[in-house]
Amino acid sequence: MNATAGRPRLRATLLLAVALVAGALGGIALERWVLGGDSGAHHSPEKHVGHVGRLRLRFEQQLARELNLSAEQQTRVDTLLAAQEERSRALMRQFAPQLRTVAAETEARLREILTAGQWERFEVLRRERLKHRRGHYKDSGETSSGR
Repeated sequence: MNATAGRPRLRATLLLAVALVAGALGGIALERWVLGGDSGAHHSPEKHVGHVGRLRLRFEQQLARELNLSAEQQTRVDTLLAAQEERSRALMRQFAPQLRTVAAETEARLREILTAGQWERFEVLRRERLKHRRGHYKDSGETSSGR
């Protein structure tokens, strides 16, 4: 196979990689702000940079291994994904206030729908979920301070 024949496939793979990293960052941020945590405790994207950075590093290593990237390609991919990660973090910082507003509105509307007993049970479930998530980060070496 000649070098130019593999380029569209490499570009498609890199585009997929960028989309996966962006999706992971967006999913993590949305999960933190919209679905989890105490209503008064809002989370910033910087809290879990280590976790996301490790995910990106593992993904970069997998790409290098499975695509048999040259050293130069690996450097370029690493640089591209690191820049994409920073751009994604900047977007999350920009949209954080809107995400918090959506989360607060959702919580208020949910509280209107549920009975007092259901709301209490919902709060217990949310705390259990948060406790489980904190345990996950503790086991993975991450911290969840500031929650």
